[in-house]
Amino acid sequence: MFRKGKAFAIIVIVFCSLPFLAGCVSIKSRTSITGGDIQSAVIKGVKYLNHNQNYNGSISLRNDNRFDVWETANVLYAMLSIGGGDKKVLARAKGFLKSAQNKNGSFNFKYGTSQSDYCLETTAVVIMAMTLTGEDVKKSMDFLSRKQNQDGSWKVGYIQRPWNTFPSVTGYALNALLDQEAFDRNSIENAVGYIYLQQKKDGSWGRTPLYYDSSFYPIFPILKALAAYGENESVVYKNAVQYIKHLQNTDGSFEEQSEQSPSLELRTALALNALLVSPDKSDLAAIYRGIVWLLKQQQPNGAWNGGYYAGKDNKKEDIFSTAMALLALHYYQKQSARGELE
Repeated sequence: MFRKGKAFAIIVIVFCSLPFLAGCVSIKSRTSITGGDIQSAVIKGVKYLNHNQNYNGSISLRNDNRFDVWETANVLYAMLSIGGGDKKVLARAKGFLKSAQNKNGSFNFKYGTSQSDYCLETTAVVIMAMTLTGEDVKKSMDFLSRKQNQDGSWKVGYIQRPWNTFPSVTGYALNALLDQEAFDRNSIENAVGYIYLQQKKDGSWGRTPLYYDSSFYPIFPILKALAAYGENESVVYKNAVQYIKHLQNTDGSFEEQSEQSPSLELRTALALNALLVSPDKSDLAAIYRGIVWLLKQQQPNGAWNGGYYAGKDNKKEDIFSTAMALLALHYYQKQSARGELE
């Protein structure tokens, strides 16, 4: 007959060995993950973002309003995509974004700037988020359409040459256009042609400190747009995927040689989002290792460290990083449930 102490120890060992209770062991010490791990991380991440909502409805880190419209738009899009977030938080975030709209339909990355100031990428993300809410986005779409250049590109709006037409801008614009049921095919084809011409020999579209100092930043929206337009089997698309996988570390993270202004967590989240747009079997191992690594990096408060935005003193990027991490986990979980990652 067992003594009480031994019986309890055996019960705990057996209990924690059951597959569906893998969470008994800290995820930081494991090399495999479960659906429960992802769901727990998503819940914690959403709570963190909810907690950072400000009195005016914006969502930004410790009331740092330097990118408040951009960050709120990305958070709202992420939360609506994953089906998470408190309804009151979402409603207030939506109200804040509507109040930030310029008369011409555009949005700037920061609230309270001149009506003539706009950020094309922010405008595009707001359109994508508002489309998910069923909001009328015609005024913003009209603005977006008017701003396309003859070569198919878009200018970001607030940055001077030569970086005002960085390829991520056109990538975001394309996603906003393709989210709509009706779009001008000539406009899309011109933009796709521009994107093709801008790809570098290594498969990337470059990077600059003005756009998070990461080559993964433009790749994600560009691949998302190309896949939505049926170009995910193109050489351009495949070259970008190979570029990403070439930069994966043995621990599963993704890294470029730079000053590390954005964190490894943010870079990895962006890289995973790009790989998860339209993965094939050769991408699965890299994706799985990346997801395991990303889960292990979540902080106790639910956030993912974002590092700092280059050129902005002490501008922490935890809000944007957490939104991107949640999107990556959502895409992974969604595709796993469909059997697309087997």
